[in-house]
Amino acid sequence: MPREGSILWEDTLAIPRGAPHPENAHAFINFVLEAEAGAAIARTIRYATPNAAAKALLPADYTGNPAIFPGGETLAACEPALYRGEETARLYEAAWTRIRAA
Repeated sequence: MPREGSILWEDTLAIPRGAPHPENAHAFINFVLEAEAGAAIARTIRYATPNAAAKALLPADYTGNPAIFPGGETLAACEPALYRGEETARLYEAAWTRIRAA
C-alpha cells in the first residue's frame, strides 16, 4: 500500500427499484450472508469478508494474512471512496487510464 494511504474496499448488494424478482434477490442476499456461504466465498475469491460469523469459520493463516485482512495501522491510512461528482469521476478515470497505459 502506498505510504499516503489508499481507498478502502467496499462491497454492496443492492436490489434495483423495479427488479422483476425482488424475492429472489432477497433470498440470494440472505444466502450470501450466511456464515458458511460467506466463508466459502472468501476462500474462493481470496478477499476479506466483513461477515464476522464467516470470518470465524476461516483458518488462522487466512484471517492472519495482512494482505487479506490489513491491520489497524494500515486501515487507519485508508478512506472510503466517495462520489464527488462527474468532474471528479472524469479525473479519476483519466488517472487510471494513464496508470494502465504506463
